[in-house]
Amino acid sequence: MTQRSLAKEVGINVSSINFCLKALVESGWIKVGNFSKNPDKLS
Repeated sequence: MTQRSLAKEVGINVSSINFCLKALVESGWIKVGNFSKNPDKLS
């Protein structure tokens, strides 16, 4: 899911989603990884 689609679903702007996601990563609630080598990713 992209930040833009998440923001649309939640009803807040993309910068607020970005702030929230960074806070969740720092607190350990979510993990972010690089999926550039994942064969199942969308180009």
